[in-house]
Amino acid sequence: MQRGILEGFYGPPWSWDDRVVVMERCIPAGWPWYVWAPKDDPVHREQWRAPFPAEHLAGFARLAALPGLRLGVGVSPGLTIDTDSAADRQALASKVASAVDAGAELVMVALDDIPAGPDAGARHGDLVAGLAALLPDDVTIVVVPTDYTGVSGT
Repeated sequence: MQRGILEGFYGPPWSWDDRVVVMERCIPAGWPWYVWAPKDDPVHREQWRAPFPAEHLAGFARLAALPGLRLGVGVSPGLTIDTDSAADRQALASKVASAVDAGAELVMVALDDIPAGPDAGARHGDLVAGLAALLPDDVTIVVVPTDYTGVSGT
C-alpha cells in the first residue's frame, strides 16, 4: 500500500514552504508520497502547455531532496488538449519530462472534471500510452479518468 498526500484540490495552492512542512510531518509517519496537482494553479490545468516556471522546478527539486520523500507531479490537459495533435503531445511530454528531471518519480495525467466526449477512453488511453513510451521505465504513470464514479456505462 502506498500512502501520501495529493494536493489536487480546487482553491488556493499551498506555498512551497507549506508543502515542505506538511511532508516533513508525513514522511516519518509512513506517508512518503507527495503529488503536486493543485487544480487552481494555472500551469497545472489552464496553462498546461506552458513549461513549468523555474520556481516550480526549484520547488519540485526542493521536495525531492527531502529524505524519504517520493515526488509525483500531475498535469491536467483535458480541457483543451487535441489528442491527435503532435504539438500538444510534445508539449505534454516536455512538461512532464522537466518535472522528472527535477526529481518526480510519478507522473499523474488528470483527465477528470472534463466533458467525456465520443471515444474519450480510447483517445486518452492512446495519449497516455504515447507519453509512457517517452518517459524512463522507472517513472510511474497514474491516470485520473474522466469518469471515476458511478456504476453506469459511459
